[in-house]
Amino acid sequence: MTSSSYKQALEAKEKLLGLADQMLEDEPQSMFIESLKLAVEDQDTRRNHLLLCSSALVPKALASLLTSAVVLSPLWKQRYVSADGHISEEDLDCVLLEVQRLQPPFLGGRRLVRRDAQVAGYRLSRGQAVVYGTAAAHRDPAVFPAPDTFDPERWRTSNKNDRDKLFCFGGGPRNCIGEKMYQHILKEACRAFVAEFDWQLPDTWRPTWKHMPVCRPTNLPELRLARRAGGELWQDAS
Repeated sequence: MTSSSYKQALEAKEKLLGLADQMLEDEPQSMFIESLKLAVEDQDTRRNHLLLCSSALVPKALASLLTSAVVLSPLWKQRYVSADGHISEEDLDCVLLEVQRLQPPFLGGRRLVRRDAQVAGYRLSRGQAVVYGTAAAHRDPAVFPAPDTFDPERWRTSNKNDRDKLFCFGGGPRNCIGEKMYQHILKEACRAFVAEFDWQLPDTWRPTWKHMPVCRPTNLPELRLARRAGGELWQDAS
C-alpha cells in the first residue's frame, strides 16, 4: 500500500489510542486519570477523551479559557473568592459560564443547512454551508440582557436555563464529544489556582484581544502571584 497523509494520520491515531490504554491501565495514582474515570463511565469514551486531550486544539482551548478567567478576575475575584482561597461550586460554575460567554476560545463553526429556511431576512437552501459566530451569538441581546457586561449572576437569574445557548464547543448532535472533559479540567484547574495563589493584575493594564487560532490577549500583563501558604511573592508574565 502506498503511503499517504491519511494513512499516516490513522497510524498516529492508533498509536495515541494505545498510549491512552496504557495510561488508563498503568496510572491508577494519577489524579487526572482517576477523575476521568469518575466523570466518564464508558471505557471507549475515556479513550476518546484522552485522544482529544492529546490534539493541539484541546490544550489551546483550555489555555484560552484559563487565561481569560485570570484576565477577567478583577470582575469576579473580590466578590466570589474568600480570603483563604475558597470559592463555592455554584459560584465557580457561574463565573466560568460567564467567561465562556464573553471570551469563547473559538470564533465559530460550520454547519450544513438541512432544510430550506429564512433567517433574519436571508434565504438558506438545503445543502448550503453556513458559518456561525460564537462571540456574536453569546452577545445576542435578545438572549443575554446587558450582553457586554460580565455578570456571573445572570446564570442564577435571567439566563439560568440558557446553558444550551453557549456554543464554545459547538452544539446539537455534532457538539464536541470532549466538552464534559473540558469543563471538568477547567473547573479543577481554576479551583486549584484559586486555592493555591493570591494574584494581582496591574491596575493600569487593559487587555486587547486577538482571536486566531484561539482567543487570547495580545498584550501580556505582568501577573503577580503569592502562594497562600506564605511563600515569597514572585512575578511571572502570563
